[in-house]
Amino acid sequence: CTATGSDTPSSVTLSKVRADGSVTTLTSSGSDNNFCIRSIYKLDCSYKISSIGYIDNGSYECSTKNSVYGTEKVDKKSQVVKVSSPVSASFADLGEKEVSYGSIYQITCGVEGGKAPHKVTLVTPTSGTLTWQSASSSNSLQCNTVDNVENKLNCLRSINTNQYQGEGKYTCTGHNYLPNPGTPEKSSSSNLTLVITKDVMVDLTPSSREIEYGQSV
Repeated sequence: CTATGSDTPSSVTLSKVRADGSVTTLTSSGSDNNFCIRSIYKLDCSYKISSIGYIDNGSYECSTKNSVYGTEKVDKKSQVVKVSSPVSASFADLGEKEVSYGSIYQITCGVEGGKAPHKVTLVTPTSGTLTWQSASSSNSLQCNTVDNVENKLNCLRSINTNQYQGEGKYTCTGHNYLPNPGTPEKSSSSNLTLVITKDVMVDLTPSSREIEYGQSV
């Protein structure tokens, strides 16, 4: 926040305006000597938020004032801060994966977010869309935390490859949202294509033999 004037502004105050309209003063040039750098006709002020969280969402107001011949001048500017919630999804096997006919293949999709992902979807070629939601008890997709870290999930699905079932494209998507209203959901997707193959083998016995000239074999 930068305050300028025809004379160096007398003070700068940074406040947070909550949704109910209440105002909390975070710091000011009068109480924190490190908040602003003073120069001719200007105050350059900065405030650092460490380990930002969802509680830091909101509107921040920077106000400055100056007095000229007993008349006080005040100016205010506001900035809205929205804390995002990143999320990523990735299959353990990427791109195209060949699996043997008749085997059981386990799809593993890892999902990680800035906070615990609230939903994971897996689009399959045979079973439609499978869903895991943190608040649901009837999930069609199995997801478990990794090493008891709540923002990391491994989502599993076993594929039976008999009759070439399960062959095709799979899309895993992790979803996250912010707790404040009006903030769009974040999502990330990863794709995997399963190709089912049958093993083939040629056997010629014996590997060598001796035949007399003129014989039929």
